Amino acid sequence: MDEKLKKLETLTPLDRIRVAIAQMHNFLVAPPTIPEIRDRMGVWPAKTIIALLAMVKKDVEKMAEKCNWNESAGGEYWQTDCGKQVVITDGTPAENGMRYCYHCGKQLDGKRYAEENANGN
Repeated sequence: MDEKLKKLETLTPLDRIRVAIAQMHNFLVAPPTIPEIRDRMGVWPAKTIIALLAMVKKDVEKMAEKCNWNESAGGEYWQTDCGKQVVITDGTPAENGMRYCYHCGKQLDGKRYAEENANGN
């Protein structure tokens, strides 16, 4: 695997998107017939940019999925769909500004214990 792609795997999805935008810009702006300018601008090879875009596509698809968080009966923690337990001492995930699961990166959907039981779950 390309060294650049190995490093990209360690970045957050948002940072990968930023790198992809910058690289696509450089790729489109740099004169294709003057390799010295492309090298100076740090333009990556097309195959590396395509691989980066594939990573970004997976990140975006993952972000569109939901991770349900359900409050425990006693309210001491929230159980996530991805198998983790999260302690929130006051309010719901949404009330605390949480939009994405810290563990899997999916959109967060939190339900209080009372809401679950009212819906028959």
